[in-house]
Amino acid sequence: FKLNIYFLLKELAQPDSIQIHNKIRPKDVPGTLLNIALLNLGSLDPSLRSAAYNLLCALTQTFDLRIEGQLLESSGLCIPSNNTIFIKTISEKLALKEAHLTLEFLEECVEGFRNSTIELKHLCLEYMTTWLPNLTRFCKQNDDNKRAKVSMILDKLITLTIEEDDMYPSIQAKIWSHIGQVSDLLDIVLDCFIKRSVLGGL
Repeated sequence: FKLNIYFLLKELAQPDSIQIHNKIRPKDVPGTLLNIALLNLGSLDPSLRSAAYNLLCALTQTFDLRIEGQLLESSGLCIPSNNTIFIKTISEKLALKEAHLTLEFLEECVEGFRNSTIELKHLCLEYMTTWLPNLTRFCKQNDDNKRAKVSMILDKLITLTIEEDDMYPSIQAKIWSHIGQVSDLLDIVLDCFIKRSVLGGL
């Protein structure tokens, strides 16, 4: 499976595909590659969609991700371009059953978002939303490193909101409106906004 994943990453790392980071830490691999697979599933290029689908299959087998028969690896499978519902469904199932991937997955979502087309940015917002409530589990742990990672992700989302003018309404609707409904996150979110305001001289 390692060779299979490596081959699929090489296939995805073409000029027209989503940028893949040069340095991926071993513990970040499942969450990072999961976002690469989901994002490329929305590509206009059918060969990239097929490679992304097979990467997703390889990830579920290699890391025992629990999707329960949703995927069937096949070299001749045609992946339609209008598959947003399928991508969201896969993401929802994994967010529920593989919540431990949340921090690495969301961090990669933000990085992938910056390098994506406008269409794929909208797709990214659709499938990452379901992972946001999972951040609470890392805030409740007595692990300062995990809490710091949550703060870092929230700060990156704030930066994304500021920098992505064209996507501002969608980011507000998909990200912040959902985060606002998670009461356990409000304190850390407010803390991030206050610190960001102070740094900005407000």
